[in-house]
Amino acid sequence: MPEFDREFHTDEWSQTIVDYLADADNGTASLDDLVEHIIEQETHAVAPDREAVSYEVVHVCLPTLAENGVVEFNELTETIEYRTPSAR
Repeated sequence: MPEFDREFHTDEWSQTIVDYLADADNGTASLDDLVEHIIEQETHAVAPDREAVSYEVVHVCLPTLAENGVVEFNELTETIEYRTPSAR
């Protein structure tokens, strides 16, 4: 797995997640679609692989966003739902 600055990616990817979900139908997306979108948006010379992105999204980005009431992650269905400001 390539080395990368986890803190930088976590912040960048969290914003990418919020933007993606805000534009998604019904504010929801599958984990696979979200990870694929992050990989496509990656602009660094050496983009992290799918496994690295998936790990960071599931274990860092989504828990932080969920803790702050921004998203809801259903681990069973691997579906992420954006919690609009009016729903918080």
